[in-house]
Amino acid sequence: DIPVMFFGRSRTMSMNDTVRKLGENPLSSSVLVAGGNNFYVVGLLRNISELDNYTDFVKRVGEMPEPTVGIYSLDAGLAPDFIDRGQRNEEHYEELTPLDVRIIASLKEDARKQIAEIAEETGVSAKTVKRRLEDMIAQGSVDLIVPMDPTSCGDIASIVHVVLKDGADKKAVGRRLISKFSPQLWYLRSFSNLPSFLLCIMCTDKMNELRGLLQRIEKDEDVKSVVPNVWYADHIFETWRDALVAPGKTPPKAA
Repeated sequence: DIPVMFFGRSRTMSMNDTVRKLGENPLSSSVLVAGGNNFYVVGLLRNISELDNYTDFVKRVGEMPEPTVGIYSLDAGLAPDFIDRGQRNEEHYEELTPLDVRIIASLKEDARKQIAEIAEETGVSAKTVKRRLEDMIAQGSVDLIVPMDPTSCGDIASIVHVVLKDGADKKAVGRRLISKFSPQLWYLRSFSNLPSFLLCIMCTDKMNELRGLLQRIEKDEDVKSVVPNVWYADHIFETWRDALVAPGKTPPKAA
């Protein structure tokens, strides 16, 4: 799959209704809502040919006439919470077997499930489950995550746009920011088509702590500008990938 993000200001007068409609598309994975009616729509494309139609959908349904479109960079080594810890080293992937699909289906509702429990559900040995699961993870064929909503924890969650100076090494700057500002800098995203841009997710206890972090980031020699956006709502949806492992269901067509 190809993860993409659309972000920008929405003209909607009904945020909840618009988010619900965006989530009805099987390509939509999540919608983050920030101050000023700014939406961050994350989509999972089956292939790049779906980008144009999905872009039109987000513009129309999200009432976002001029969104920025970012194609996630998964080879920058800056997203350890993503597939392959943000590094895809394989050029070719093995086709999933029926057993692989059963294992993924077993993990669908609980990525922390014990190997023995998966083995019992799939009817094979724990050794076989462990081997196949390790192979799928190594290839990047499966992504084990526990969804969480940072906006519900009581801290200040912020989406920070970091624009780099011309010629800056984006990978080097990203690693430096992670090293300096973790754990307040929770994670960041890099986009292959936005060479001078990093999207940072930050969590702080107080507003003055956030202000101090932003000032320190601004002082980095390779940073041109820093623009924060308070993130206050998170909506996660099932996609076409979920339908692949849903019993008795076939993957829906994209709108």
